[in-house]
Amino acid sequence: MVRATSGTASAAASASGTEIAVAAASETEIAVAAASGTEIAVAAASETEIAVAAASGTESAVTTASGTERAVTAASGTERAVTAASGTEGTVRATSGTASAAASASGTEIAVAAASGTERAVAAASGTERAVAAASGTESAVAAASGQEIAVAAASGTERAVTAASGTERAVAAASGTERAVTAASGTGIAVTAASGTGIAVTAASGTGIAVTAASGQEIAVAAASGTESAVTAASRTTSAVTGASGQEIAVAAASGTERAVAAASGTESAVAAASGTERAVAAASGTESAVAAASGTERAVAAASGTERAVAAASGTERAVAAASGTERAVAAASGAESAVAAASGTESAVTAASGTESAVTAASGTESAVAAASETETAVAAASGTESAVTAASGTEKAVTTTSGTESAVAATSGPEIAVAAA
Repeated sequence: MVRATSGTASAAASASGTEIAVAAASETEIAVAAASGTEIAVAAASETEIAVAAASGTESAVTTASGTERAVTAASGTERAVTAASGTEGTVRATSGTASAAASASGTEIAVAAASGTERAVAAASGTERAVAAASGTESAVAAASGQEIAVAAASGTERAVTAASGTERAVAAASGTERAVTAASGTGIAVTAASGTGIAVTAASGTGIAVTAASGQEIAVAAASGTESAVTAASRTTSAVTGASGQEIAVAAASGTERAVAAASGTESAVAAASGTERAVAAASGTESAVAAASGTERAVAAASGTERAVAAASGTERAVAAASGTERAVAAASGAESAVAAASGTESAVTAASGTESAVTAASGTESAVAAASETETAVAAASGTESAVTAASGTEKAVTTTSGTESAVAATSGPEIAVAAA
């Protein structure tokens, strides 16, 4: 049982069997999640709203609320429920089988795509948003953020997790096995990385933040907090738990078994992720699916895909575009203006994204492919590649460039201005 309260809010979670129920509340809201069997229920609320998600069997329930709205989604069987809100509205979309679920939001929101199996999940954020990428198996997870955002990347197995943050942001990277985790932070941010096995762990903290790490067995738990917040992570067995919080919020992540839980919160909100079995919860997912929830401002956008499906969220204006693909497919998302373009591909494909202006370009490739990200102005470019590929990122202005490669690849990071360049190979 997990209980987290912030402000005058109340959060209660109850779970039976092998599942986990988590409720997070901030300000004057109340969030309650209840689950039975082997499923996971997650409720997240911001401002004065109430978000409730309930799921039974092996389903996933995800609720997101922004402004003063209420969003509730429930899914049964092997379906997936995704909700995306923009402004003070709410959209709900549920799909079953091998369907695709896409959520797109505009304004200062965030779109996140998560994939399971051999797929790749990539999230890129600019401005004051948050980017979260979570991947399992042999995938790569890359999160890039600029401005005052928070970037969190979590990877398991033989993958690599890289996060880059600039300004007053927080970057947290956690990796297990033979991977390498690298985080770079500038200004008053806090960067915490933890790695087990033959990995490398680096922690850097500044200001009045508190960084706490707790690990048992072969797991890694990393919590980073700044200001007056508290961050707590608990992990058991081979699980990895990463939580990042900014402002006066509280971020709590709890994971059991071989799963990974990641929670990220900004402003005065609370983010809670709980996972059991082999699932991944941050929004909430069951079976072999992956669910990732990211919030920026007061909105939340979540996209989840399982198996060989594809989840794509595309928006224009100041929105974010995210593409996730599995197998031998190709996913490309291109956006113009002040948006973000993200392309993720797995197998033997090639993914390339290019952005100009104040956008963010992120490319991730696995296998024998090549990933190249090029960005100009105040954007962030991140390229991650595995196998025998080559990853190159170039950034100019006040951006941050981070490249990471494994195997026999080459990693090159070039930056100009007061940026930070980190290369891990």
